Amino acid sequence: MVGEATREKILRAFLALAAERGMAAVTTRELARVAGVNEVTIFRHFGDTATLAREAVHHFQPAARIEAHRPVIDASTPQGCLEGLAGCLLLLHTLLQERPDLLQFGLADAVRYPEILDELRQIPDAARRMLTRAFEQAAVQLRPEVDVDAEVLGLLGLLVLLAIWRSRRWLDLDDDQVRALVTARLRPLLRNLPSSEQPRDAASTLTES
Repeated sequence: MVGEATREKILRAFLALAAERGMAAVTTRELARVAGVNEVTIFRHFGDTATLAREAVHHFQPAARIEAHRPVIDASTPQGCLEGLAGCLLLLHTLLQERPDLLQFGLADAVRYPEILDELRQIPDAARRMLTRAFEQAAVQLRPEVDVDAEVLGLLGLLVLLAIWRSRRWLDLDDDQVRALVTARLRPLLRNLPSSEQPRDAASTLTES
């Protein structure tokens, strides 16, 4: 069997090439060159690009890490809820930022490969469940008009958009500005935290960038 370090190199190289060129354009010869391995090694242990794609997505996708995270929200105060919910969103943002090639690959190629799509679908499913649990803990401090399902989907959409734009350098936000933006987005959802007090820095940066 191929060693774990070699397997990791091959999967990383495949994902980088597939994100850059599309899965159909990745050849085993080029993959072997980039990964620094013999082409025979790739054939012997993975067989074809479809298997490589499934293995790469399974290896790098963060659904298991998201599922393992158990939000602990301090619901005794609106501020505690704000900080706890922001922490959950920032964790998800960090995980998306870790593998921009996985995000790019998923957006570009997954729709044509159902077996990969099923694997990638686990990521938003896990994120949605995790955020829903966090909002359930914060329920006592939420404004009565808040629709949790709608807010969770909207927040996940914001995170994906930020991850795409930052990875392509379309948007110049540092981590502190992302935190301020997330906090500003959450603040109007909570009692006794009026939206007029939300931080302006991230929102203004987003508009000006």
